[in-house]
Amino acid sequence: MKNFFFSDDPRFSHYFQIFLQKRGRENAAISKVVSEIIENVRVNGDQALIRYAKKFDSINLRKANLFFNKNEIIKNIEKCDAQDKKAIDLAIERVLTYHERQMPKDLSWKDKEGIELGWAWKPIERVGVYVPGGKASYP
Repeated sequence: MKNFFFSDDPRFSHYFQIFLQKRGRENAAISKVVSEIIENVRVNGDQALIRYAKKFDSINLRKANLFFNKNEIIKNIEKCDAQDKKAIDLAIERVLTYHERQMPKDLSWKDKEGIELGWAWKPIERVGVYVPGGKASYP
């Protein structure tokens, strides 16, 4: 639902306050549900993921098919329409190029007492991402 507010409307402040209050309650409710989901996945692992995939995406998963193996990925890349693949490759290239510029640099130095100071950035080994399907279309 779209909300339109016009600053020259005499009741602007009133309507805007109602909008902000409603939005705050909705965000709090969403945050509570998300926290519960995260905790459930932390405690129950893959079984929780399987239940949420069924609940939110109507997908029947089994632990055995939570991950694609290399052959499945290659086979499905080959099925991809050439124009779609080109668009996906361009998106990947742009995202990587953008974020490579954000990479922090390691730095070390010695202070006046000769103590070595600094920091080092290390990659994490693994990350999980859930992208809800909804009405959006993701490759």
